[in-house]
Amino acid sequence: MKKKMKAITFATTAATAIKNSDDLEILGIEHLRGTKSPLGNSEVIPEQFCITKRFTKQENFFYTATVYENGLFDTQEIGVAELYSKGAGKNKKFYIKREKSLYIIKGTLKSKTRGELCDFDSNQVIIVETHIPELFKDLFVKPNSVPCSIDAHLPTIVEIEENCLLGRLNNIIQSIDQNELWSILLRNNKKPVKGSIRYNNKDECFEGYNGERWRSLTWGEK
Repeated sequence: MKKKMKAITFATTAATAIKNSDDLEILGIEHLRGTKSPLGNSEVIPEQFCITKRFTKQENFFYTATVYENGLFDTQEIGVAELYSKGAGKNKKFYIKREKSLYIIKGTLKSKTRGELCDFDSNQVIIVETHIPELFKDLFVKPNSVPCSIDAHLPTIVEIEENCLLGRLNNIIQSIDQNELWSILLRNNKKPVKGSIRYNNKDECFEGYNGERWRSLTWGEK
């Protein structure tokens, strides 16, 4: 299943680069205090603004990753990322997988990239924030995708899988595969229509519904 793109007005975290990796390790929320983040001067940072509380697996989001040197803007990367975690309980750690960059800004110079990622120093504190693209063309960062709207003024990207339909499922516009389509039909009709035919991937056979249950179809040999 393709990753879903989730758009959020604002969420943030502090992170640091991992040596020999493009991923970022998320730091404790206390590392935002005193930074240039909009929440940097807050004594208590609400959890609802933390990136780790707003995204789950298989969800992409647009981000900005910004580094300040001596309190002044130094470098910013704009791209698409995904949140993931390792470990459990007290040992659980969160990471940001940067998949592709769109722009890198150094000082007053803004350069469009071909996906190349910025080489951040592992000693730097990086302020990561969610981002809403201003240019329509930036919404097509994913192949075979379409932009849509789930919440007002928040563009969402849906990457369409092969042999799928574009529709609305669980209040989310998404690529709907065969199994999801059947779940919609069964949910709306409680049971399939007599004479319906489906393909059972598990048993690798076609099945027909006789009004009471699904039965495998047999093929006569000539």
